[in-house]
Amino acid sequence: MFKCYKCGHKQRDPGKCEVCGSATAFLPDNFSELSEKSIVDYSREGIWRYSALLPDFSKKVTLGEGQTPLLKATRLSQTLGVDLYIKNESVNPTGSYLDRGSAIAVSYAASSGKKEVLCESNGNIGASLAAYSVRAGLSCSLYYNEVRSLGKLYQTLAYGARAIKGQLPEILSDGVHVSGESDSYFLTGMKTLSYEIFEKAKDAFDYIFMSVGEGGGISMLFAGFQDLLELYKIRIPALVGVYLSDRSNVVDDLVPGGIHSALADFSIKVTNGFKVKVEDQEVIEAEKLLARAEGLFAEPSASVALAGLIKAIDWNLISKGSRILYVLTGTGLKDPVVIGTFLGVKERGGSEETVTNMSDTKKAILNMLYLSPAYGYYIWKKLRELGIEKTLPDVYVALKHLQKEGLIEVKELKKEGRISKLYQLTQRGRKFVELFLSY
Repeated sequence: MFKCYKCGHKQRDPGKCEVCGSATAFLPDNFSELSEKSIVDYSREGIWRYSALLPDFSKKVTLGEGQTPLLKATRLSQTLGVDLYIKNESVNPTGSYLDRGSAIAVSYAASSGKKEVLCESNGNIGASLAAYSVRAGLSCSLYYNEVRSLGKLYQTLAYGARAIKGQLPEILSDGVHVSGESDSYFLTGMKTLSYEIFEKAKDAFDYIFMSVGEGGGISMLFAGFQDLLELYKIRIPALVGVYLSDRSNVVDDLVPGGIHSALADFSIKVTNGFKVKVEDQEVIEAEKLLARAEGLFAEPSASVALAGLIKAIDWNLISKGSRILYVLTGTGLKDPVVIGTFLGVKERGGSEETVTNMSDTKKAILNMLYLSPAYGYYIWKKLRELGIEKTLPDVYVALKHLQKEGLIEVKELKKEGRISKLYQLTQRGRKFVELFLSY
């Protein structure tokens, strides 16, 4: 059965709650009987050690997700005046905690005889579902409206997924499974984060800080703890949701006003938590602090939560000495473009136009030319393969701008009586790519 964690309704089918419209996640029919025994199967690894609370699939797809480190943040604890621990989800197979959801979603697809997984995301979810799909022998197609993270798009394409600009088709065949933030099976996998925290630390934490975009992560953190409350009468920590104040130039994977915002608000309220909003610069400073104090490199969307924790301490929203868990949701290596902001592009002699403001078209061209020189027409064709739809004149305008910035140069070659222009990186352009872009 599937449970709504906002109104408590239980239903046979996955999807939105039939009563209140919130998201649902799987709950076994024999749930009430599980209180008499441990939910952990110690003979299994990763999230599948919680099989008692997961669907019983004939095919269990795994890349080794779960069982991530719970680290004492010794230096940050001293700096911030709290007892801080970090759940390092960045060590999951594709570098994101979303692998928990993909393992369950793709296991369902494979066990149900599906041939393809579809997703509307060119961020971490798309990359994760693409990896698990290929692991299961399924094809994967990613639909998107704009490229927000070229690095994550490249990661998705590396797994063999198709990137298609546009909306999901309205009519789908029986052989496909649409997954992502609205998929009850995907959300079920996200609950395993709570089970794992409880297995390692019981109910020791006073607060858990988590970045919030669509709201599915913190909603399923609450859902998992709600399961444990019903089974073992545990104390649920106060959940603190950290949001971006405005659309960010640094964070690409947190969409404000997400589809689970109502459930996220409910989760925060009933656990006596609160919300914090942070700005881009606070995120960058938190990212630097974490890397230089604890040796952990979080992606900007994961650093949002730490920035919120720092602000909450400054504003006396939590008492000194509180035991706090910060969920580091993804690795900074997913966002190599942002390394430019992290290190300071201008101080490094970067482009007049900073990395964060550079168009995806220009970033893609630089990455292409890093591999080998190319003619304009070839560059235009490769951009289209990446889903970047630009006219040929637009591409030549971008090339001209990059040439003015000193990142590329043109070599004129005479072929069959015609002059052709071969574009290649300058030495400065090559260093620029190596420092700041994915290649």
